Amino acid sequence: MSEETSGGAGPSHIHCSPKLDLIAPALLAAQKKLENPEMNAINPHFRNRYADLGVSMASAKQALNSEGIAIIQMAAPAPLGVHGLTTMLLHKSGQFIGGTVFIPLERNNAQGLGSATTYARRYGVQAIIGMVAEKDDDGEAASAEVEEEEEGRPAARKGFLGGKR
Repeated sequence: MSEETSGGAGPSHIHCSPKLDLIAPALLAAQKKLENPEMNAINPHFRNRYADLGVSMASAKQALNSEGIAIIQMAAPAPLGVHGLTTMLLHKSGQFIGGTVFIPLERNNAQGLGSATTYARRYGVQAIIGMVAEKDDDGEAASAEVEEEEEGRPAARKGFLGGKR
């Protein structure tokens, strides 16, 4: 029942029902009601604020459920060392749309899987509904070199590729 489209750019990780005529206006109405969640957590490595999974899901469910849309998340097949998670929006009409996010496992054990699952669930729900739940730093944190302090904690960061653009 899943129709996958790739636009000719290779395999797609977007899943949807053949028709979207009922879920699309319901999703639009939900997005109009959506309030971006409070950035209630601090990443200890990058020292940035973000909305954790709990507040992100609460905000999403409040807006989506009021328009007859449920959200489900489930594990998806992925290569060794990677965790896949599919986020689906299911409308009361039976129509659906979803996507799969892949997160590298930092550790190949239960704790690594749990951590990757939390990240994937948070990123999946935020992306599929257009939620803003962290400050946009234009990718600086992800591409910055981290200098280590004597205690071994992350310290000041250099810019993209060590400050060279």
